[in-house]
Amino acid sequence: MGSISIAGVDVPYTAIVSFLIVIVSSILFLGSSGGSNSTPDAAPREAASSSQDTSETTTGIRSASKNVSSVSTMSQWKDALNEAEGDVVVLFAASWSKPCQKIVPFYEELAEIYDAKFILTDVDELSALAKKHDVNMMPTFMLFKAPHGGVLETVSGANKDKIENILKLHCGVKPSS
Repeated sequence: MGSISIAGVDVPYTAIVSFLIVIVSSILFLGSSGGSNSTPDAAPREAASSSQDTSETTTGIRSASKNVSSVSTMSQWKDALNEAEGDVVVLFAASWSKPCQKIVPFYEELAEIYDAKFILTDVDELSALAKKHDVNMMPTFMLFKAPHGGVLETVSGANKDKIENILKLHCGVKPSS
């Protein structure tokens, strides 16, 4: 499989094709819906920057699983990290991203299996956090080493096998109840 070097990072051709598909799909969606925003995430980003540390956010991507904490404010982010007793797995996602919407159920399944704190955050609601961690592609998964350590692994894109292999390597399986 070939790749291209962008800013010193080798990006597989398949990732570029996936990115182009998302862009074309977004353009087609906007054209068919008569939307007036220049990008599908323009309005959420504006809302996120004006209310980043409030708890009144309901438009972002969420998890229905009791094993995944949906985080939409910096105070919730800090609380989630402080409550974590082990490694922390974070899914940076966007509600408008089809790959993100499709990967959330898989992420919830992983949270049932692996012994780590699982967090889901919408990049439009916490753009400062996404920027701090150089999140440029959705979805992006990061594994933080406990206690409150740095980033051990990062996966950009919805590569289920790679995500699960990283969890198998670094996180134990939850004890059976």
